[in-house]
Amino acid sequence: MRRVGLYTHPACGAHLGGPGHPERPERLVAVEERLRQSGQWEELLHRRAEPASVETLGTVHDAAYLVRMERAFLEGAAFVDSPDANGGAATPLAARAASAAVLEATARVLAGDLDAAFAAVRPPGHHAEEGLAMGFCFTNHVALAARAAREEGGLERVAIVDFDVHHGNGTQHLFERDPSVLYASLHESPHYPGTGAASERGLGDGEGATLNCPLPGGTGDDAWLAAFEGRVLPALDAFAPELVLVSAGFDAHERDPLSSMRLSAEAYARMTAGLREQADRSAGGRLVSCLEGGYDLIGLAEGVEAHVGVLAQRIFAERRALRLVEPRARPVLHRHRAQVRDDAAAYHAEARRCRRRRLVHVAVGVALEDGPVSGHAEVHAHADVVIVAFAEPCEEVLADGFYRAEGLVVDGGSSFRETAVRGGARELLADEALAVARGHVRLVAPPHLLP
Repeated sequence: MRRVGLYTHPACGAHLGGPGHPERPERLVAVEERLRQSGQWEELLHRRAEPASVETLGTVHDAAYLVRMERAFLEGAAFVDSPDANGGAATPLAARAASAAVLEATARVLAGDLDAAFAAVRPPGHHAEEGLAMGFCFTNHVALAARAAREEGGLERVAIVDFDVHHGNGTQHLFERDPSVLYASLHESPHYPGTGAASERGLGDGEGATLNCPLPGGTGDDAWLAAFEGRVLPALDAFAPELVLVSAGFDAHERDPLSSMRLSAEAYARMTAGLREQADRSAGGRLVSCLEGGYDLIGLAEGVEAHVGVLAQRIFAERRALRLVEPRARPVLHRHRAQVRDDAAAYHAEARRCRRRRLVHVAVGVALEDGPVSGHAEVHAHADVVIVAFAEPCEEVLADGFYRAEGLVVDGGSSFRETAVRGGARELLADEALAVARGHVRLVAPPHLLP
């Protein structure tokens, strides 16, 4: 388990954007609740930094802007610079606390006190320009961290990877002439704020140090990850950063109301794994991540759980490992196939919400009425946990160690035991009934595999 710090501050919960605003305090509540439910909360090293001073923020932002922004909110303004930069009297302190969290996290990672860190903060920051608030952002947290890593930490190369669904115009503009900071972004286009074309590659000495991967609305895991793994990761590898900073927005999630992208939590896990591996290769593992967007509370919580879990080298179940094995069933059973598929998908969603520990390489097979699972050997060869979904309710026990369950049993026979123990199932199965979906689908584990 890596030493991963979690940075936040109570002031971040006090910032209000107005009634019905999507960037709301409940976002941080949802993150904390999910991390507690998943068991990650207790494993993280909790830290807090005092709000940054105006002088510190001035390493990136224009001092006159900072004074103007703070004065406007303290005098009762509902927004600053643009109607989408909403706030109130608590906003300046929240922004300073959020920036301080990312700055302190970066300092502790560079000092070797932490391997990685995640800043669960708000308001977000990547839209904030040198002298302009916009897009829910007032101070640019990752830009401040990158500048500090270069000027105070003495690093020669810092990478910022931004997978928020909205292009980080502020971050790009602050470093577009700087060849020592690589900025790489994946984002929906066309979409707010209208920047981030593939042709924007940096200016002057910084040309080539900006990489934009605009993707059309409706993009799902496959195309998004193809851009990430085919363009972003090779660019990172060639740049060989000494620190990886992440603008971690979770608003490309399929549930998010502010985008039309279709990412799953597993896509965030896979991106995080790629970033962590790059940090291990070139930066001594040093990685600092900052929460940006993510406005559906469930989608945000799922994404953060996946992201932080991979940072800490926990195991995360990938949707592509959920294998539905076609039944070689008699025609009378064919009418149940769609129901089994639906229930298996419901099980997977429920497991992701409710499990205390994780499952990896889950395989779902559809059993025949008379017992054997089609594709049985193939399932066991690729899975740590085998789920057998019966096309009809079944009381039959297929092998020694099975639990009886209406509609589904988990194989406790010798083949499953060998595969499961080899795959670490002793640590993965926390409850006898880890998750229950509707209808035919149940998950039950033999007692010898339970902690």
